[in-house]
Amino acid sequence: TNVTIPSGVTSIGEDAFGGLWALREIIVAEENASYAAEGGVLFTKDMKTLVCYPRGKEGSAYDILGGVTTIGSAAFEDCDNLSNITMPDSVTSIGNGAFRSCSGLADITIPSNVISIGTAAFSNCDALTDIAIPNGVTDIGERAFAYCGQLTDITIPASVTSIGAGAFSNDALLREITVAAGSDGYAAEGGVLFTKDLKTLLCYPPAGEGSAYDVPAGVTSVEESAFAVCHNLVNIAMPEGVTRIGDGAFAGCENLAGLAIPADVTSIESRTFENCKNITDIAVPDGVTSIGYRAFNGCANLTGIVIPAGVTRIGDSAFSGCDNLTGVDIPSGVTSIGSGAFSGCGSLVNIDIPGTVSEIGNSAFFNCGNLENVAMRDGVAIVGNWAFAFCGRLTNVAVPATVTSIGDNAFSYGESLREIAVAEGNLSYAAPDGILFAEDMKTLI
Repeated sequence: TNVTIPSGVTSIGEDAFGGLWALREIIVAEENASYAAEGGVLFTKDMKTLVCYPRGKEGSAYDILGGVTTIGSAAFEDCDNLSNITMPDSVTSIGNGAFRSCSGLADITIPSNVISIGTAAFSNCDALTDIAIPNGVTDIGERAFAYCGQLTDITIPASVTSIGAGAFSNDALLREITVAAGSDGYAAEGGVLFTKDLKTLLCYPPAGEGSAYDVPAGVTSVEESAFAVCHNLVNIAMPEGVTRIGDGAFAGCENLAGLAIPADVTSIESRTFENCKNITDIAVPDGVTSIGYRAFNGCANLTGIVIPAGVTRIGDSAFSGCDNLTGVDIPSGVTSIGSGAFSGCGSLVNIDIPGTVSEIGNSAFFNCGNLENVAMRDGVAIVGNWAFAFCGRLTNVAVPATVTSIGDNAFSYGESLREIAVAEGNLSYAAPDGILFAEDMKTLI
């Protein structure tokens, strides 16, 4: 419930008291030359930086002392009790995660002298309905106002020169973004946020009207989380000039059914189409070389996908939870199948793993309940933990001569598995009578 900082402490790291939900008071020894406490709140000795407001401190309102210039990183993080915070005009900087996850915070004014708003500074402030960013702010950090579920509109002042990725992402009720006249860095078209040159689309408001949107010609980049949780959108058209689609760009677009990936895109980034549950088919361009972490995770209605020949890696959980995916051809250029890459793909029946794949990751095909046939070609070296566990219809497995490592429970809970065969010449494993052993016959796998 309380923490005492002794006199000898000269440095306290970011979020040093994070997760202490019952902490009501911080006390600092009077002799300490670096820190002080007022009303149980931790400051630097000069009282210019507020370091930590205790998460369990009583009261729903707090007035920050005059003279404070910096709200430290995670200073008010998870302070659910607070609904009203008043900052003095002396404040010029709001640190990373300063008010993150203050779920009850409904009323706060950013002072006119603030220059920078840090990464995730107000993210997950669920009760925040309105926020005015003052003219004078130059930097808005990544995810600064992300997951603020009650925000309906945002105005970017002309002074802003930098907006981090996903600054307003996943704001489910956000209808419109406006950019003040005179901005040299940004522009808004139809409530959608772009860089000034209209080449980068930064944020489409999730609650924007209409079921279809045409990304303007000239756009070359769709940024991280740009269309995240845009539940209204059914169709999105992108121009051929787009070369990059950022992480999570379309994540959570549950009704999105129609989208063509432009031919010049070379990578499907992490979470790009995660939980796009209405997509049934999508063409991946021939120039794509990698499919990222959770790229198509949770695309429950995706029935088929063609992975281009140039792809070398399929990322962790890339197709996890694609319940209706009935078939996928893994091209011979792929060298690694990530952990959980196809886990929970309950409709997969056959899978052919080319010899260029050196590693099948942990749980790569975990719980593929209808998987009947697995062909692992010579070249595969590592089969990860639980790689084919809970594949209830798999009747036999052939381990090629090149396999040197099979992880724990790689074929466990295969109710129909009758036989495991190991190719002649394998120096690591043997399978007399269809039972898998280490080559020395001392370990039953």
